[in-house]
Amino acid sequence: MGMKELLAELPINGKRVVQFGFAGPSVEKDVVASMRNSGELLVLVNREELRLKVEAFLQGNCPSYKVLYSPVIEHNPELAPSGFDAAIFLNALISVRGKRELLNEAYRLLKPGAGAIVYECYWPTSIGLRRALRKALTERPVFRVKKMNFGLAALEAILERG
Repeated sequence: MGMKELLAELPINGKRVVQFGFAGPSVEKDVVASMRNSGELLVLVNREELRLKVEAFLQGNCPSYKVLYSPVIEHNPELAPSGFDAAIFLNALISVRGKRELLNEAYRLLKPGAGAIVYECYWPTSIGLRRALRKALTERPVFRVKKMNFGLAALEAILERG
């Protein structure tokens, strides 16, 4: 499975999408293509250089987007609850200490029944990071895990908000 396959299973065309993190222009290109020039994309990043990279890519490639920088993307009280149709995690869970807090925040921001995609590249890293990701998604989960694949270099998952 790859990003295109994940996006095919969770269509975001015409939807209001919140994206946590950034995994590079090639992955972002797949996200934008899946939106098919409709809907809204809000990207939350926790590093200033990521904000600049995302804005540089989205400018001219995505009609309706906003990029917000916050050192703590796990808490966004200014965003209304249940305001998004889908969430995408792009190397976000690996970049925060509060993995469960980030999942809780996404759950709060999504409408009931909404879906989420997790795409985390962890190569080369320790087995401990893979365990931490698995634990965050499966122990006392806030989301229902529809599909999950822990590959050699990446985690890919589709989640659903109950």
